[in-house]
Amino acid sequence: MDQEQILEKVHKFLFSYFNSREYEISPITNSASDRKYFKIKFNKVFFILTFSSNIAETQTFLYFSKIFKKEGIPVPEILKVDADLDIYLQEYLGNQNLFSIVNQEGENIKIKKLYEQSLDDLIKLQFKVSKKIDYSQCYDFCRFDRNIIFNDLNYFKFYFFMPLEIPYSNNKLLHEFYQIGKKIEQLSPQGFVFRDFQSRNIMIKESKPYFIDYQGGMKGNTLYDLVSLLWQAKVHLSVKLKEDLKYYYVEKVKDISHLSIDQLEEAYQYCLLIRLLQVLGAYGFRGMFQKKEHFINSISLGLDNLKCWMGQSTIIKNYPELYKIISSLFNKDVENKINDIINKS
Repeated sequence: MDQEQILEKVHKFLFSYFNSREYEISPITNSASDRKYFKIKFNKVFFILTFSSNIAETQTFLYFSKIFKKEGIPVPEILKVDADLDIYLQEYLGNQNLFSIVNQEGENIKIKKLYEQSLDDLIKLQFKVSKKIDYSQCYDFCRFDRNIIFNDLNYFKFYFFMPLEIPYSNNKLLHEFYQIGKKIEQLSPQGFVFRDFQSRNIMIKESKPYFIDYQGGMKGNTLYDLVSLLWQAKVHLSVKLKEDLKYYYVEKVKDISHLSIDQLEEAYQYCLLIRLLQVLGAYGFRGMFQKKEHFINSISLGLDNLKCWMGQSTIIKNYPELYKIISSLFNKDVENKINDIINKS
């Protein structure tokens, strides 16, 4: 369906909802997703309209939305869905998200409170609401298991470090990938994970967080969402705030999950390893291959996060081939190659 056909269908959908053509429509740019978003204004009220040809993904989003709303998780209300399931209209939550507020204000008591509120709602979703979810309804993957972990690690391999021509043993690396995937699959606690729980996906309306963009959710280790939020490259939270929020989350989850702090720390370290490498793989694919400026500019930030983690990791030396590859990323020659790629893009 071309752009003209999409707009024709969108206008027909809006007329059926408003029974009027006296509305304003403007596209919203989106740097990563193939979904098309529009901001709608009618009678001084704003709405968000989504068009997506990926029906299976939309069905998952609508399924999650229904459960989350019923269970009191702060998500936008779905107002109308097209019969073909390729268009839906939802509540407008404003134009501020946690990411924009942190960048505007820096770290302060208000920001810390917003993060804590977000973690409170996340914990409720991960443990209480998770029990009511039929994970067979998930789009693509149902579980954050060794298969998807292996896929994420290969994303880093093929789209980030291989283009840099870093020498390595493929046999040793694949064995370590398998061991890491097997380990994370066995770690607790398990519950709902967004897979991309970061500050851009937390809207702030009337000082309250709302979650969006959760159609990729599945069952997995809940610490993955925590590290995704705390280690978001473009936010770059201070070490103190990261540790404070980590403590806030762990203290609540250890009582719910009946796990020790050491067990939760192990899960945190493994989830952080996977998240940092997956993010660099995404930056490599979207930036170095697709030449998208937002992702090109994020490469150095992702590397800074990885370097910071390497200095405190308690697990990376258990995987010597991966340790060697990651260490090579900070060699002068490799840094020059990365800078050349960034400057040429």
